[in-house]
Order: sequence, then structure tokens, then C-alpha cells
Amino acid sequence: MKDYWLVFDNWIIISKPCGNQLRANTLPPHIIEQLNLTDAQKEQIQSLEQGSRDSSKVYFDTIRASDEQLRSLSDSGNFNETGARQILNTKSQALIEMEIIHLRTDAAILKILTAEQKAQLEKLKQQHLPMPPPDGFRPNN
Repeated sequence: MKDYWLVFDNWIIISKPCGNQLRANTLPPHIIEQLNLTDAQKEQIQSLEQGSRDSSKVYFDTIRASDEQLRSLSDSGNFNETGARQILNTKSQALIEMEIIHLRTDAAILKILTAEQKAQLEKLKQQHLPMPPPDGFRPNN
């Protein structure tokens, strides 16, 4: 099964299928641990992330189905550009919806943080540069 690379606020997140659930964290756990969150904040963030995962699952499923349909269309030997465009349109709409969910979750998490935690988060973002994209996604130099 494929890993999905998602980019949120300059963080590259690898979402991996996990049983029947798909996991996607808005911020890496090692970053969250460094913010000295209260137990209440941790619970709120976990709840937001679970809601994000639950809301995103249908879109992950749509993306996966679209990828399978595109592979089948390509492998069939009878490529149909109109059909491919329809599938890609469905896939792009699912990606848009997932991004909206994650942006909404990120904004909600930021509201939970204190001013000091937000400053610490910005400092951590500066220290941890985003991972380079996987091969195949780099522009030609």
C-alpha cells in the first residue's frame, strides 16, 4: 500500500495506512512534545487530530480509488483522456477537501496554544527545516 506525502505549513507529513484507519498528524509528535502542553491541551489536540482523521478518511479512500482507476485505465491499453480527466477531477477535489480539513485543524490547534507555546513552535519550525521531497518531485536544475 502507498504512503501519501502531504505538506502542511512547510511540514511534510507521511500518512501511512494503519489497519482500517489512516494516520495523519498535523504536527510531528516530537514537535508537540517540546511545547510543554498541559494535559487538557493534549486531550484537545488529540480530539482535533482524531476528528481530522475521521473526516479525511473518506477523501483518502477516494484518492486511493482514483489511483486504482487511473492505473486500470492506463493498463487497459485503451486510454481514455476524458475518463482520466474525470477521475483526476474527483481526485483533486478530494485533495482540496483534505487540505481544508487539515488547515482547519491546524488553525484550531493554534487557538489552543498559549502565546509562549506559539513562539516556541515558530522557533522549532525555524530549527527543523522541511524534509526534501521524495525523488521524482524535484524540479530539474
